[in-house]
Amino acid sequence: MNYIHDAKTKTKMIFEYLLCLCPLLGYGLYKNGFLVYQKGLISFGLIFKPLYLVLITLGIYELIYLVTKRKLGFDYDVISYVLVSLAVSPNINILYFAIIMLVSILLFRLLFKKVYLNHIAIIYLIFYLIVYFMHELNFASILEQTTNYSFDYFDLLMGRQIGGIASTSIIISLVIYFFLYLSKNIKSIIPLVSYGTYFFLMGTVLLIQKEFNFSLLFNANVIFALIFVATEAISSPNTRVGKIIYGVVVGILTVVLSYLLNPLVGPYMAILLASTMRNIYDIELNLPIFTKKYRKNKGNRI
Repeated sequence: MNYIHDAKTKTKMIFEYLLCLCPLLGYGLYKNGFLVYQKGLISFGLIFKPLYLVLITLGIYELIYLVTKRKLGFDYDVISYVLVSLAVSPNINILYFAIIMLVSILLFRLLFKKVYLNHIAIIYLIFYLIVYFMHELNFASILEQTTNYSFDYFDLLMGRQIGGIASTSIIISLVIYFFLYLSKNIKSIIPLVSYGTYFFLMGTVLLIQKEFNFSLLFNANVIFALIFVATEAISSPNTRVGKIIYGVVVGILTVVLSYLLNPLVGPYMAILLASTMRNIYDIELNLPIFTKKYRKNKGNRI
């Protein structure tokens, strides 16, 4: 995401970004709401649980913003908190979610404002650790826990994977990425480089092992993280070469951590570790491709 100084333009870009996330939210309502309700496993009100999490996040953020700024409004970091609410487990307790989100936003708004680590990854991992130690760590919905499915590849691409409450559709994530690219509202080269690195290395590992694991090679949780989390404005580099190096580092770490742990936590740990070296990435090489003249001619969609 580019740095924008005009308040109206900034507000417009934030709204555009949040609006682009609505299809993912809609699919989350369908997969982890309507389908589960249809089988009689949840009440009618819980169909809208993904929406509740987003509204709770926006409400808490706006309340804290009002108290600290003494006016209504929002900054780019509201996008980070909304992304967390889309990525948490479908089984997260709503009360626990509200408390953790309240504490997290307060800490980042008041105490850790100057910390340039990836906020999305930090908060997501906090949620992950808490539900893990409470022995409630399960990203499969109630329906997925009680039913054995045999999905084809298109089903998996559409989102019939175990993962976040509204983050499992690969196709929707890619469509959103395309629109964010057109609106210049994302550092678009980072997902390309990071997933390209991930795909090549993970594919090599699977070839060596002589197995094709679709859920590792085309994992919705990995793709969601590399598109939306790795590109967080404050914790990712701003120079072209910095973004490329950062993307390669994120891709390599995601392969290692997703393989050793799992694709639900691996990419977030990878992005957090990569963001600790943010200032190192922002270097300029004395090569034509990285000159200001070249970037000006090519535009700023990087």
